[in-house]
Amino acid sequence: GFAKMLNIKIVFETNKEENIKLIVSNINGQVVNTKLIRSSLGDNSSTIDLGDYSSGFYYVTIMSDTHQLSKKFMVVK
Repeated sequence: GFAKMLNIKIVFETNKEENIKLIVSNINGQVVNTKLIRSSLGDNSSTIDLGDYSSGFYYVTIMSDTHQLSKKFMVVK
């Protein structure tokens, strides 16, 4: 069969160049993915492959030196 591609695109804006950490955790708080990126001034985006994730709820957290934002999302297979 064909492999299903399942990705989530994270889009965010920063007011300076800085190191950003994207953390995906499951509903129990266990970290299942961490990605480090260097942001540029303005709009930024990054894609995370969810192909190996089980169905359920997850949180993605965007962390900089000064800010943190978490959003909940659901994987359905």
